[in-house]
This record gives sequence, structure tokens and C-alpha cells, in this order.
Amino acid sequence: DHVKIMRYRPERGDLLLVAGTGWTPGVVGNARFPADVRSPPGRAFQTGEPVVIADASETQDLKLSPVLKEHGIVALANVPVLIDGAAWGVLEVDSTEPRDFSTDTVNFLLAASTVIGMAIQRAQVGRSETDALAAAAAAAQARELLLTEMQHRVKNNFQIILSMIEMQKR
Repeated sequence: DHVKIMRYRPERGDLLLVAGTGWTPGVVGNARFPADVRSPPGRAFQTGEPVVIADASETQDLKLSPVLKEHGIVALANVPVLIDGAAWGVLEVDSTEPRDFSTDTVNFLLAASTVIGMAIQRAQVGRSETDALAAAAAAAQARELLLTEMQHRVKNNFQIILSMIEMQKR
């Protein structure tokens, strides 16, 4: 019924819901989830392993967030989104009815999270290349401005020298 991608924010120590479907307006981009091991997405993030809950009423060691409870979520599967072997965030699918997520479903989610991780990494590399090109262009423009200013000052100095020579001739 619901799908979400959560990004870990080290400055806040939480997982932010950055993309998803099936959520009420305002949830995507604002909902935060704990990154500790008592939270299903937190445990997937911390351990780097899938976390599956077939029925939340039968789970004692994991605690569902208020956002999930508000949406009537009772079953979920979480897999980490890895970039270069390190957890970037979590991909989660949720159900409003008890559901036994099969091994095939978990394997599919792992494959999807790998594709998501590669897309995020590619975007980050592209962004850093763009930033590097912009910095190089700004540096070249600054050098050009400095060279123009130096040429202007040299011309002024030569003009002063020529004026002094002209005065000496008189």
C-alpha cells in the first residue's frame, strides 16, 4: 500500500522520508524516523540487513513510528540502500494488512535498493563534477579579471614614465 525511501541525516541522527507513494500530503519530505535499532528502518540502516515484520501486533522488540500507526501500517519490509558498501538510507514497503513478505520479495527489494543506490551515487558524482567545473570556470574568470587589471596598471605606469620623460625633455 505504501512505499518510501528514507535518507540518513547524520547531523540529526534520523531518517528523513525523501520519496514515497501512498502517504497523505505533507508526509513526504517531512516525516522523520528514528535510526536506532528499536525502529525497523533504523535496524535495517544500522545492521545493513533486511528487516521484515509480517504483523506488528506480534512484534515486541521493534517499535513502529507514529507516522506508520497513523496510516494503519501493520506489516513492513525494510532493506538498506547502500553506496560503496555503506548505508545511505532505507527502502521500505508497508502494508495495512498482515503480510508475510517472501524471500523473493525481499530479494527484489534488495535489487531495487541497489539500483537506487547506484542512481544516487551517479547523481552525487555528477553534482560534484558540475561543482568542480563551476569552480574551475570561476577561477579562470578571476584570473582573467586579474590579468586585465594588471595590464591596465602596467599601461598606467608606462604612461606616467612617458609623461615624466616628456617633462624632462622640456
